[in-house]
Amino acid sequence: MKTVNSQTLANITGKLCLLVLALVSLNQAAAEAGKASVSHEYFVSPDGSDISGTGAKQSPFKTLEKARDAVRRVIPQMTGDIVVYIRGGVYPVAKTIVFGPEDSGKDSHRIIYRAAKGEIPVFTGGVVVTGWSHYRGDIWQAHLDRNHKLRALYVNDQRAVMTSRKVKARGGWGDYVVKAGQASWAWQSGQAADGVLYDLTNLPAITRNPQNVEIENRTTFNDNFVGVRAIATESNHYVFKFQQPYGAMAQQIGWNAGLTLDTEHIVLNAFELLEQPGEFYFDQQAQTLYYIPRPGEDMTTARVVAPETETLISLQGRALKQPVRNLTFEGLTFECTDYNLLNVAGSVGKATVQTATVLTAFANANWHLDVYRAYDTCPGAITANAVEGVELIRNVIKHTGCDGVVMGNDIRDTKIIGNVISDCGGSAITLGHPQHVYENDTSDLKYPTGAGIQHEKFPAGTEAAPRRVEIADNFLPDDAALFKGHTIITVFFGQDVRIEHNWIPNAPYSGINLGWGWCDFDGSPVANNPLWGKGNRPSVFPGKPTGVCRDNVVRNNRVENTVLILHDGGGIYTLGDQPGTVIERNYVRNSEQAIYTDEGSAHMICRDNVIASPYTNAHFAVDYGRKHSIVIEGYFITKPKWDVTAPDCVFTNYTVCTNADWPPGARAIIKESGIEPAYLNILPAAWRAKLEKIKPPHDD
Repeated sequence: MKTVNSQTLANITGKLCLLVLALVSLNQAAAEAGKASVSHEYFVSPDGSDISGTGAKQSPFKTLEKARDAVRRVIPQMTGDIVVYIRGGVYPVAKTIVFGPEDSGKDSHRIIYRAAKGEIPVFTGGVVVTGWSHYRGDIWQAHLDRNHKLRALYVNDQRAVMTSRKVKARGGWGDYVVKAGQASWAWQSGQAADGVLYDLTNLPAITRNPQNVEIENRTTFNDNFVGVRAIATESNHYVFKFQQPYGAMAQQIGWNAGLTLDTEHIVLNAFELLEQPGEFYFDQQAQTLYYIPRPGEDMTTARVVAPETETLISLQGRALKQPVRNLTFEGLTFECTDYNLLNVAGSVGKATVQTATVLTAFANANWHLDVYRAYDTCPGAITANAVEGVELIRNVIKHTGCDGVVMGNDIRDTKIIGNVISDCGGSAITLGHPQHVYENDTSDLKYPTGAGIQHEKFPAGTEAAPRRVEIADNFLPDDAALFKGHTIITVFFGQDVRIEHNWIPNAPYSGINLGWGWCDFDGSPVANNPLWGKGNRPSVFPGKPTGVCRDNVVRNNRVENTVLILHDGGGIYTLGDQPGTVIERNYVRNSEQAIYTDEGSAHMICRDNVIASPYTNAHFAVDYGRKHSIVIEGYFITKPKWDVTAPDCVFTNYTVCTNADWPPGARAIIKESGIEPAYLNILPAAWRAKLEKIKPPHDD
């Protein structure tokens, strides 16, 4: 045994003391650094004041706008994050709250708008409707001070619906002639019907506010709306005259995707059709709202909200020059927004070819030839353009007139994580823009009979597709409630976009849409390319392929019960060449085509996905539309059904699991799909219980 003398022991003890003191100092420094990471704090409360409030905890502001303005003044001095704590309660938003480059975090620091701990702040675009009284039969009524059409209503936190009736259209009526150049919306010359005929026996006489009546027409994979300007009677038919020019525009869409005049229509928003519980009608002239309660709804106590504001939050940077940077919105609720369709020269409608877009002009029926310049994205409760480092974390977005989150042009290093986005009129999340097929278009990108760059939404020097965006751990139920053709997550063109661990439990059309451009911008000079497969048309610009969409990831998502109303879609649906893109370890259940790599899809890897019945095909990649060069392997499927015939596309190494008798590898994929454990607490209790019931057995 070695002996230690007293001097040595003292030296050791001294060194230990110094080490302890050093560790304490380090811990104190770390604590101070953590404290210093927040340089300013502000507070907002519905009980606060924008006049006398200082923004301190005991003297909060009343509105988010006032807090935003206070933050602007201290941003130049910020040495850490600035946090705005928002107390629980309701915050009416009568006008969109706009954040610009001047609201950006400085250097690496962030501006954070966060719910106070344990509280639920609600930003609403609606007004509460009170004073309900019995009208007649099952119908109740209330006064609503509003001078324009009402398309949405929310009763006790549930969506009510406009009155409607399905009816067979009996052909067009009259002519509406368009001459190219007659107005800003007239890009082509042409002719369309000026109205549509219905049998007198199929509809009651509509006497109130005919200008608020709408016609909905669902095609194979699309859902179009046009407004009515007047209703007349001729012989044994009603004549519904279209609001123009949108009625003509809606008919000017190819692939049988536009408004058709000899198929089933849905007539919307007439008082005489008010028949079913959960339906409403707003008489604009009389400013009276009518509603038939659902079972259990007491209109003397019900909370009824009519939406007024279309967009609640808008982030507006200067594209490719000065983005809105380093903003976080966390734990907030945004709800009850309005949307009254697109207005073109006094006419309203919403027509398109596919998913979350809207036609804006009387343009080429072959929309590819216009390089998608006649199409735009739709409004959202939250919109963003020219942003960098923006985060939407653990928010709730619900009851929207159209989309939930729309992030369009020049979106970089942004995160949409852990949000519940439900009951949106259209898509839950829309990223990018169809015009991103080329970035900063030059004048040579014009087809002889198509639109030129003067119609570009993003002029040269202002256009960039999204890059490095993460969409993860979001719960997205019951979306596309009004516009059935919208995909729940829509991504047009993007690079390094990661769509991971989202749960989509239902959708009237596709669950996830990734990519755009079909085969029309692959650069092929011929329709039938020996290496790229069969097509029905050559590229719009031979030798000039788009290279914008690439290196994306769709992984660990849970996508169920899709393509429930429309057709020709999938749980996961792709378009266009996407080099480096990977679709893997997703769980897709009950979809027409589970994974659908449609026209132009190429240079992707699809592997290790679990596909559960019912479905038509586990994977769909037929030799049409020049799709090619896709790795499809390692699937677990419940029935041996797929259609993969495109060049260099082979369905291999699959495992058939009859009756969903999954092996351990498949169970592991199902278990990890959807919301990750750290975010399960975002799920409403009923959905969390449902998720527990459908989880596969754990492996021992």
